[in-house]
Amino acid sequence: MSVPAYFKRPARLATKQAGLIAGFQKVHIVDEPTAGATFYGLSKGLDQKIAVFDFGGGTFDISILQLKADATIEQIAVDGDSECGGSNIDEAIFQRVRKFVESKGDKLDLQKDQAEWMEALDACKQAKEILAHKDTAVINLRVGSHRHSMEITYDQLKDDAAPVIETLRQCCSRALEKAEMNASEIDRIILMGGSSRLRFIPEIVEEIFGKEPVTDTDPDMAVAKGNAILATAYFGKPDSILSIGEYRYLASSIKPSMIAGRDLCVAAITKKSADNHTEYNCPIIPSGAKLPFEAIECFSPIDAQQMTVKVKLIDGMPGELSSNFTPLQQVEVDVQPTSGDENHGRIEFKVTMDTEGMVDIKVRDKVLNKPVPIRFKFHTGLSDSQINDQRNQLVSRHSN
Repeated sequence: MSVPAYFKRPARLATKQAGLIAGFQKVHIVDEPTAGATFYGLSKGLDQKIAVFDFGGGTFDISILQLKADATIEQIAVDGDSECGGSNIDEAIFQRVRKFVESKGDKLDLQKDQAEWMEALDACKQAKEILAHKDTAVINLRVGSHRHSMEITYDQLKDDAAPVIETLRQCCSRALEKAEMNASEIDRIILMGGSSRLRFIPEIVEEIFGKEPVTDTDPDMAVAKGNAILATAYFGKPDSILSIGEYRYLASSIKPSMIAGRDLCVAAITKKSADNHTEYNCPIIPSGAKLPFEAIECFSPIDAQQMTVKVKLIDGMPGELSSNFTPLQQVEVDVQPTSGDENHGRIEFKVTMDTEGMVDIKVRDKVLNKPVPIRFKFHTGLSDSQINDQRNQLVSRHSN
């Protein structure tokens, strides 16, 4: 199963668990751009560096990958915005429509008429799709007892989409910076995601990378076909031969490598914030780390007489205030009070991130030289028993 490359870890875990609840015995999470690049690269027999510009309905990812003729797919850099997609453009058009309706003496009111509101939003989406291949579109609305008709042009669409376009530019710029590459070093740019059909997307891509994106793949189907290939590579017979385009590959030779798309941090009090006990994000697994990745950091209790230490994992920017982020996991660790010198760096915190971006935690008390039992106070996702219960409920509903 694939997810947006810049998806936060709780969303990755929720996707995997949804697959297990649905009845799949095994689920492996990959990034959508990697899945799409797998199909595209293998079907063309490429040995190139490519950028996958994946602009969907609700998210945007930019991934830079190295494709090799031996079926190796190496993820080099990832950036994106998990809240920027075609729906943001729909909303921008909708705001233009609201102003138009108000200029006619009417008002779209979500609290008063939800159906009316949703019909208007759907009309905006349809207009956006028409403007993907035409210069004008007409939006017809019913507001109360009145009907309104409004024309919107392609140029107005681009104006409304300006904030989204700027976000796309910034994400691409950061991805190139992370990859330590110039745009000229990218051999091909592949468009994926339904929103990449908007006419101004190829224009933006050419401005950023200095070359036009290729148009010889279906932006909607590439990811699905890549998932099918990877499912065979992960769970099929290793000696299976896959015919992809004009090329044939041994299933066991198809090996995508993944990186951590986002920084994983621990909330900790620094020397500068010791007086007010303010917690900041301290990086433990950096963005761009090749997966699987293991990191070990040592922390000290605030007080030598402390009996419990709270540890919070943060999916956020290093150096930022931890209180601005929702913890991925929060655990409590029991410690025995000891002298001040022994207290320093006594809590060894080991975090492992696997190739799917899933996280495991182990804690050891260096003073006692033994693992420390962990009590989860906050944990994203379901337990194994909850997954089994929901799967059984689903089976029961469909068998009745």
